[in-house]
Amino acid sequence: MKKVLILLSVYDGELYLREQIESLLQQENVLIDIFIRDDKSKDKSMNIINDIMSKNVNIKLISDGKNLGACGSFMELLKKCPCDFDYYAFCDQDDVWKPDKIYSAIEKMDSDSVLCPKIYCSAAYVTDSSLNVIYVLNGHLNKLDIYKSIADNRTVGCTTVFNKELLFKYRETVQYIKNELAMHDQWLYLLCAVSGKVYFDNRPYIYYRQHGNNTLGVNSGKEPLSEKIERTLKDELLLINKRKVILQMENLLTIMDVLGISDKLYDDMKKFLQKYKKNIMTRLLYSFNSPFGCYSYRRSVFLKINYTLRRL
Repeated sequence: MKKVLILLSVYDGELYLREQIESLLQQENVLIDIFIRDDKSKDKSMNIINDIMSKNVNIKLISDGKNLGACGSFMELLKKCPCDFDYYAFCDQDDVWKPDKIYSAIEKMDSDSVLCPKIYCSAAYVTDSSLNVIYVLNGHLNKLDIYKSIADNRTVGCTTVFNKELLFKYRETVQYIKNELAMHDQWLYLLCAVSGKVYFDNRPYIYYRQHGNNTLGVNSGKEPLSEKIERTLKDELLLINKRKVILQMENLLTIMDVLGISDKLYDDMKKFLQKYKKNIMTRLLYSFNSPFGCYSYRRSVFLKINYTLRRL
């Protein structure tokens, strides 16, 4: 059986943490270890972790007293985790995994014998705090497209599984990253998309719990129409900006230079960045011909608006 290390970042997760870890320990047909980092929790998370660790020798903990935020905490896990596992998986503190989640991911990646960096992500059941399913996130997608994923990340971190070759590639290149990353899951996907193979599964294997304390999440869909319209106009204009599209492109170009990769994507990103520095009319005209977009028409329109207004 394959050895898998689950990377779990915890911050004030006492409500659902035990249920999440129990679902990890119930994974089938794989050998599971769990590598936890506490991001300076103030609740009883550490008590829960220590209790579970006392009964399970396959769980290790980092507690360095620093609060790094979600992205920083996962990057620290990538930096410090042992590198002798076959596969790795990101894990949130408040979801529940189906028993075949990890094995299904490995089966899909192992069906391809090519030895290279690999990353897998899947659809997810979006649920309320009691795990009642609201809808399936990303269930309509058949594959991920890097031309859309730079601005519209669909790599749900808690569904992500990747091989040790991608971990090595990350450690080899992380020193060259100049700009702040938007999120750990998106960057690992982007890195793998240019240096390895991406596998997407539109079947859901996790219950992606939405509640008041999510660091990141999705909208439940249960809001009045007027509030939805107001939120859309407000959020969509800001959302692309928050995803640091320009900074991520600059990071990716730097890494492609380091790896000696020069292809159509490289040329298209160069042009995107060059036109972004021109006058507003040049930006407007280019935005309608740019190969970069989002997974929905509406969000693609907002990307063009943000590009034209130079708000990326």
